[in-house]
Parts: sequence; structure tokens; C-alpha cells
Amino acid sequence: MSSVAYATRAPETSTHDAEATPFQQPYVEQSRDDAKLAEKIVKRQGQLEDERSLIDAFWNLVDEIITPRRAVWDLGSRRGMMPGEKLGAEVYDQTCSSAGQDFADGLQGQTASAGLVWWAIHFQNKLAQKDYMARQWIDEVQELAAIEMANSNFYSQYNEACQDGVFFGIATMAKPIWLPFSHKLSYQAHHNREIFIARDDNGEINLWHRKFPMQNRQIDEKFGLERLDYKLRQEIEKNPFQRRMVIHSLYLNTERDTRKWTSENKRVASVYVLENEKLILRKSGFDDWPLSTWCFRRNSQEDYGRGPAMDSIFEAASVNSAVHYLMDAAQLAVMKPLVAQESLKNKIKISPWGITWLQAGEPAPTELFHGAGKEYPIGVDQVMKMREELREKFKAKTFQLLSYLTQMTSRMNQMQIAEIQGEKAAALIPIVGPGQSELLIPMIRSTLQVLFANGRLPPPPPSILAYDPSTYFEFLGPIAVAIKRYLQMQGINPFLLRLIGDRPLIDVWPELKDKMKADELYDYLFEADGAPSKIDQDPDTLIKIRQAKLQQIQQEQRMQQLERLAGGYKQVQGAPEPGSPGEKLMGGQGGQQ
Repeated sequence: MSSVAYATRAPETSTHDAEATPFQQPYVEQSRDDAKLAEKIVKRQGQLEDERSLIDAFWNLVDEIITPRRAVWDLGSRRGMMPGEKLGAEVYDQTCSSAGQDFADGLQGQTASAGLVWWAIHFQNKLAQKDYMARQWIDEVQELAAIEMANSNFYSQYNEACQDGVFFGIATMAKPIWLPFSHKLSYQAHHNREIFIARDDNGEINLWHRKFPMQNRQIDEKFGLERLDYKLRQEIEKNPFQRRMVIHSLYLNTERDTRKWTSENKRVASVYVLENEKLILRKSGFDDWPLSTWCFRRNSQEDYGRGPAMDSIFEAASVNSAVHYLMDAAQLAVMKPLVAQESLKNKIKISPWGITWLQAGEPAPTELFHGAGKEYPIGVDQVMKMREELREKFKAKTFQLLSYLTQMTSRMNQMQIAEIQGEKAAALIPIVGPGQSELLIPMIRSTLQVLFANGRLPPPPPSILAYDPSTYFEFLGPIAVAIKRYLQMQGINPFLLRLIGDRPLIDVWPELKDKMKADELYDYLFEADGAPSKIDQDPDTLIKIRQAKLQQIQQEQRMQQLERLAGGYKQVQGAPEPGSPGEKLMGGQGGQQ
């Protein structure tokens, strides 16, 4: 057994004595079981770091030449750039950086933007779907939740997650918490370097570690100092801005006591540990994972994902190097090196309009070579070609086309536009799908749970108790809608385009009006487009409106019939008999001929 199996601080024991002692004096309030657990978590953290070392090598290249903004990180034993250091000193070409930023922004703007209604909740139960009160309630829940998310930092943090997914292939967001003092939700996208994961044989994440630095004052605010020994407590109070490494371990709690409802006996164990001191700061648990991780694309034998920046890292390095050489060539073209005799040392004027005065018979300085820049255009063309290939890897044209097609109504009909948009959007299914299932749906679901727990959403109507309350989420962003319509109409739209061209379908086949059921068609389109229930009429009110319209139509028809009968009597010679219907229609004028 390791000599530091229960490594804890013992001020009165020297280093030599500590190495010879099997167990050191534990911290105040830390049991021997807790010391074993802390030791196990720290050891497991080291194994996770070793497992991720190859991925870290790729990430180092991405940090160096593509996105130095994310190069600021600290794991204690290893670190990247520190805050305040010069970033991007080795970046000579911004193609990948700008293309990746456009990709991340376009992905968010087309899937989960604050400027559009991008998600909806629906009941799975058919009876609940027809319950107008239940539909009104779920629409109100959706509307209020969307307002709360817009008032929070969700969209800024989700953009960080999109960038991490595009550049590093993996993005992790913590599920929201409610800030009682500011009365709003708070989300957090964790730096990819802080997150360490492991998966089970089904590919599902069953272990999360987050390793990150905390200042002493932050440790005091979050955990308190009650569990610390006197010496460590003094150090924290004396140096409030000193940073210490903290490990947050999340794992399935297979040894929990299901008969107890305490936080330490929940499905997911949550343990915070001070790494160097091997001290547990807090033990608790969750009913579900409090973190959500999205992998852009993932190989079957890898735990971490790969993004476009990682896939194109060597091309990006080539372009970066080529642009560096082109910059040197451009500088040589205008600032050519000179060869001069020693007598002209510190006398040659190389500034514009500079004059170097020479003695009689003294040779003038000469250029070292005259060929600088002759191959410059060839190098520029090659770099431009490589830049275009890199932009294509980041789907730049796809997002540009999706936005541009909305302005093409004068040249193409709606069916053609929808066909092209759907075709381009369908190419994003492998990207959009995992992002929705692994990140967005957990964020929405946990958002609703937090809002319900803090009384920010209305309670459900009593009628919903009679149904299965299970729900599902539908995404309504431009990409999701274009994909849905494209797949539903696959094979139909091309046939209709060849058959009828730009003409409306009803004009070609008026008989279709007899075939279609108006109410059922409306319900289908209403559900397909994700329209809110508040614009739909209450079924009971709809029945009353239709009955009133029917009565009005019947009344008008009766009046028209009476008017026609009255006109017919007026054309008949002779007066109608007194008291007859004809005499009543003519206003009782029968005896006044």
C-alpha cells in the first residue's frame, strides 16, 4: 500500500517521518473512509489525465495556430497560457479561426438563437394533445421558460459550447442553477481542458471529472472552512487569492443505500476534493448527471470527440506556415538585403528618399539578390486554394446559402427554395442531431425542473392528471424545420415540380378540395410548424362560433326565399286572398287594388 494512502497534513511530522508512517493524521471531521475516497479520486484523476494525453497534443496545436483565446488553462501539474500573457504570437493566418467562429455562430443562429422560438413541448398522449386547457398550460410554460432563458446567460454560454464543439470536438455545460438574489438562471460552459470523462461499454458517459483552480477565498465561500485543520485554515485566511486545484468527481453511486433519501445516497455521487491535500470538501449527490457533454463527432474507440478544427489541423498548419513565408517574401520584396563595404557601416540610408554619400571612387552598396518576389504570385494562388478548402470543411457555404435563399423568392418559388434549403440542411443532421440530444434537450429539461422548483412556472391544470403527462421536445430552428420538411416531402416535391411547374396545385386539380379534410389539414400543419396553442381556437368556442354562423346562414337563406316568394306574388295578376301567405308577404296589401 502506498505510504500516502491517507495523505493528509500533519504539521508536527517531518517529510521523512511521513514517508515512514503508513497513515498520517487525518483532517478535522474527515473519517478514514473519506480519506480513502479522496486518495482514490486523486489517483483516478491522474489516470484520466494520462488517458487524455494524446488528445491534449491535438488541442495544443489548435490552441497554438487556430484559437489561442482558449489557450488559457491551468491543471496544476500542466498549464497553457496564463491570463495576461500574449496570445496568438504564432498565428499568421486567420482562415480557420474566422471560419470556425462563423460555423459556431451559424450553428447557434440556425438552431438555438435568442431571436426565434426554437423549441416546443408536446404531449405524447393523444388525449392530452386534444385537451385545450392542457395545451394552453404547456404553451404558457414554454413561453415563460423562454423568457427566463433569454434573461439569463444561456445564449452566451451556449455559444462558447458551440465554439468548443467546432474547435475541440467536445463541449460541456453545467445544468442551470437559480440565483435567488438576482432572480435569474445561471448556466456555465466549462473549459474543455477541465473536463475528463470515461464511458461504459455502450458508449455512455459514466464518469465525469472536472479539475479546476479555485482561490482560497472562493473555497471558503463555497465550502466553508469547518472541514480543514487549523494550519490549512490559517493559510487560506492569510492568502485569500492563492489558487488551489480542486477535483469534482461525478460517478454512479453503486454502493448507495436506496432506503435513505439523503443527498449522499442519490443515483449520482458528487465529491469535491482538494487535490494536493487529498481532502474531501463536500460529498453530495444528484438524481441525474448535473453536466451535459456534446461530442461533435466521435470515433468508436475514443472517449473524446473531434471537431472540424482537429480534422484540418495539419492543413491549417500548412497554411499558417505558408502565409508566414509569404510575409517574409513580401518583406524581402520591399526591404531587400544589401552588400556594402565596411566603410559604409552605419552610414547607409535605407529609409524612403534616404541618401548615402560616398567618397570619390568608392563603390555603391548593392542588393544581395534581385529575384525576391518572382514566385510570389504562385505562392499566393496556392494559399488561396488551401484557404477555400479549409472554409469548405467548416461548412461556410452551407450557412451562407441557407440565409441567402430567403432572398431568392423573385427567382425561385417556395417549393424550390424549400427543396434546396432542406438538401443543404440535411447534410448537417450528423452535427445538429447529437447537439440536440446530448446538450440542448438536457439543458431545456433541467431548466424546466429548476423553474418549477423555484415557483417560476404555473402548476398544471387538474385535467392533466387523467393523462400520461410524458412530453417530448421539438426543435423549430431554421435547420430543424428545413430538415423535417425536406425528409417528409422527399420524392414528392421533385415529382410535382416536373409535373406542374410553378402553378398552384389547386389550380391544376380543383378536385383536391373535395379530397382534403380542412380541419385535419389545419391540425397537421399547425403541429408540423410548431405554432403556439394560444393562436388556436378553443374547441368549445369553435363549436359555438360555427353554430352561430350556421344559424346566420340559415336565417339569410330563409330571408332570400321569402324575398323571392314575395317578388313572385307581385308579378301574379290579381290580389292574394286575405289571410293567405301571399297576402302576408306583400305586406297586407291584398285588398287595396
